[in-house]
Amino acid sequence: MPAILLEDTLGNDPCIDINIVNKRDAFSFYSSNSNVFRITKDGCMYTTSGWQYRTVTVGLGDLAADSDAYDYPLLIANVPITITHVEVGTDTTAAANATNYQTLGLYQSGSSTAIATALSTASTAFTIHVPRSFASISSTLSKLAAGSTLYLSPTKGGTGIALSGVVVSISFTIDLPEAQSGTATDNVIRIINGEAGSDGLIESDHLSRSHLRIQRNGETTLEIDNAGIILAGDTYVPPDQYYWAVANVGTIIDADGAAKKSVLIKPNGTIKVVKAYMGVNTACLSDDETNYTQVLIKDGAGKILTDAFIHGPKSEAAFTAGRLYDMGAINPNYATIASTEQLQAEYVCAGTTSDVPGLTIVIIYRKMD
Repeated sequence: MPAILLEDTLGNDPCIDINIVNKRDAFSFYSSNSNVFRITKDGCMYTTSGWQYRTVTVGLGDLAADSDAYDYPLLIANVPITITHVEVGTDTTAAANATNYQTLGLYQSGSSTAIATALSTASTAFTIHVPRSFASISSTLSKLAAGSTLYLSPTKGGTGIALSGVVVSISFTIDLPEAQSGTATDNVIRIINGEAGSDGLIESDHLSRSHLRIQRNGETTLEIDNAGIILAGDTYVPPDQYYWAVANVGTIIDADGAAKKSVLIKPNGTIKVVKAYMGVNTACLSDDETNYTQVLIKDGAGKILTDAFIHGPKSEAAFTAGRLYDMGAINPNYATIASTEQLQAEYVCAGTTSDVPGLTIVIIYRKMD
């Protein structure tokens, strides 16, 4: 039997209701005196297991032997995150060569110092379908502030060497908003060792009541309803409830206007789009009032969630290579995307536009069911 069993009691309030006015965790779970899971007063779920990681994969395509002029945007976050692992793979072997080689540097927009030891083919090959990991990731530079961009910067040695079908995999964790206070013995409810068996220590079985609500100074930060769906508060979203989709859609040319559609994400459940960002691998000025490209983020029915411009008009910002830029507010009427729908990018080319080089789009969303 569970140590605490809560079954269909009367009322509509949450079965477990915790309002925290200091920095204590709502729950701290331990195994052999080691903290393995926490729910903080901010509604964040911290774990030491593999569930702590988010992973995104970015396909960059082919990198030319002479790619010194390019910086490839990879990832941006709307909350502070910490990069933990980054791997690069190719679809064709690129042999080691001490004279002509490719070096890949990993950077964030907040610093000109590399985050990790560069990957080079000077002494180590890229073997087909065998990813190589960036080593010695900096414990400080790996922390990206909200709005900072992670990007890849190639540099050739000699005449360089081409890398074919480059894919970058990025793993990261969400930074907790505020540290816990107190100790392992400073708990409202403390269960030591429990008892033998496979039942949960705390079980809740209800038809309508939410199982758990956590509040911080009276404001709801997290709620788990009777169907097990994790809900945010009305005005606050715990940072670990965000998810990322990244798509490198390649170079957009003038002929793509009103013709090309780039699939960005098809969710397996209902999601709510929070932010959209875009960036390029070569600098683009905002210098033309007549000839420019408009990038639109649409749902499958053609409704526009947001849009932004490249190469102009002059009122728009210029783009630095390797950086990701906020595309603006998301239309709340179309932000919710069902599992039967998709999100895509479409393009309007005004006048005769210059190429949009190596366009990357990042979608940040929440799961709603």
